[in-house]
Amino acid sequence: MELNVLGIPVKIVKITDLKDEYGKPIDADYSAVKTTIKIDSKLRGKARVHALIHELGHAVIDVLGAHNCNLSHDLEELIVDNIGRVISENFELRGRK
Repeated sequence: MELNVLGIPVKIVKITDLKDEYGKPIDADYSAVKTTIKIDSKLRGKARVHALIHELGHAVIDVLGAHNCNLSHDLEELIVDNIGRVISENFELRGRK
C-alpha cells in the first residue's frame, strides 16, 4: 500500500513483531530515508488507524522540511500525537481490509 503525502509517495508495510533500533516492541515507525511507514501486523481497528495517522504526521513534518527548523523530537511527538487525537475524535476512520 502507498499513500501520497504532499506529492511524495510513502509506502506502508506491515511487519510482524516490529521493534525499534534498541529491540523494544513498537506499534509503528516512519523512516524519512526510505519514506516508509512500518506498522506492526498485530494492530487492528482503532489502534492501527491511530498508529497510521501518527506516522503520517511524522511523514508530513519530514516532507515539509521541518527538520531544517531544529524541531525537537519531543515537540514533534507532541504535535503528531495531538493532531492524531483531534482527527480520531472528530472522524470515524477505518482501515482497509
